[in-house]
Amino acid sequence: MSYLILPALVESGFFKEALRQNRIVCSFHRSCKREVFDNISNSFKFCNYMKVLELRRFIHMCEKSTQLALSKTELPLLELMEKVIIIQIY
Repeated sequence: MSYLILPALVESGFFKEALRQNRIVCSFHRSCKREVFDNISNSFKFCNYMKVLELRRFIHMCEKSTQLALSKTELPLLELMEKVIIIQIY
């Protein structure tokens, strides 16, 4: 759903909320990657090699996520916009 919400937030000027949502997307992908690698090691431990292939395919799909790439590229811009808005308020 973030691919629908984030552009609308940015276009509407809700930079703080868009920044928060982008951080959530990036955090999700980081924690997901960490958990998948833990599960891969457990799959090897219990000789469940098909699960290893499935998890490897999943992590590959996550790394190629368009939303993750978009969130990573928009993050610096949104952080800058947040600082500009704070400066304008003062």
